[in-house]
Amino acid sequence: MHRKVLLYQDWHRMASNIDAELVNARIKFPTNDFIFAALVKKVGGVAMTLVDQAREESNPGEKIKQHFISDADIYKKLVQVAAMAVRLAQEGDPEFIYGPPEQELEDEELTPPSKLS
Repeated sequence: MHRKVLLYQDWHRMASNIDAELVNARIKFPTNDFIFAALVKKVGGVAMTLVDQAREESNPGEKIKQHFISDADIYKKLVQVAAMAVRLAQEGDPEFIYGPPEQELEDEELTPPSKLS
């Protein structure tokens, strides 16, 4: 089942959700310790949820999970993944060499191509 591409206003709502999650996450977990591990754990959790949901849909008689996870709950998990990725990009993780760039990237480094081939 294919879904529609996000509209412009949907993207801004999603970005707002990610921003709110960032604020909450930084309050709850103020240090950048283990951000990479948390990101990987969240991605794995989403992956298992999506796989289980797909298996349940393709095998209606077989109960894979104890409870069904709604699209809204999966969306919330994906917002958490995005927030963790932003934190890793902005703050780094002391367990790894990567750290955020010393200066902002130039606009041309971030601008997507205007047309896809």
